[in-house]
Amino acid sequence: MSFLNIEEDSLLVMQRDRLCKIENVLKIYPSVKIVTGSDLINNKKYTETFYLCSKFPQYIYLTTQYGVLSYDPLVLIDNNGQKRNDIKIVDDNLGKKCKNLFENDRHILVTLLEITIHDKTEHRVINVTEELSTILLI
Repeated sequence: MSFLNIEEDSLLVMQRDRLCKIENVLKIYPSVKIVTGSDLINNKKYTETFYLCSKFPQYIYLTTQYGVLSYDPLVLIDNNGQKRNDIKIVDDNLGKKCKNLFENDRHILVTLLEITIHDKTEHRVINVTEELSTILLI
């Protein structure tokens, strides 16, 4: 990321360690922009001033799908058979959807967003869907 690339709907590290989706950019001078963005992990809004000489931290942004082995406690499994039990669904709507699908014996896929900035990784469940198996008849 560079100062010239700061534009709406792009991603930018704000507040030193928060990856945000840019919602508004106000150009004050050719070398000054006031940026408002929404944090991808906690949905908080931040406003920050950036200058032509500002430094922009690098980040790693990954999304991974997991199957759900159990709901309470939540246990996830990836395609390699590795289990995770350190994830919580903080979004009430996604939590209710996951619980409902699990209680109705559905196969569930959870999409996990993982963001790493300065060797610190945070994650958030961003989607819950029912896994629809397809059978190919030949």
